[in-house]
Amino acid sequence: MQKLRLVKQYGRNIELHINSSDWAIHHHLGYPNYNNVILNIESNHNATVKDKGGNSLRTLELKSRIPKLLLERYKMLMESSQFIPCEAQLQQVNELTIANWKQKLVAERFIKKSAKILAISKRN
Repeated sequence: MQKLRLVKQYGRNIELHINSSDWAIHHHLGYPNYNNVILNIESNHNATVKDKGGNSLRTLELKSRIPKLLLERYKMLMESSQFIPCEAQLQQVNELTIANWKQKLVAERFIKKSAKILAISKRN
């Protein structure tokens, strides 16, 4: 499966993978952005992960901590051919949840647009 994402915090990185062997598959040793990774989090620990200096990275395996149903749903969404992978599940979402989500989106958009307007007014 594909790499999930790289999380940056406090100038150090935490790498997330489905399998620890993805570290080598993605050729992370060839990219300087991965030189300061301090933890490799994966669902399945199937290989030792080493940094540029040959030191083993600390790893956290989540396999036993993630419900199988959640992993199956993730796989289904990732392999979906639909434009919006979760569109088939939309009717299962409570109307109040959708309304609250829409309100949050409007508020976030308003905050972003307000920040842009303030930045423009400060320049002028």
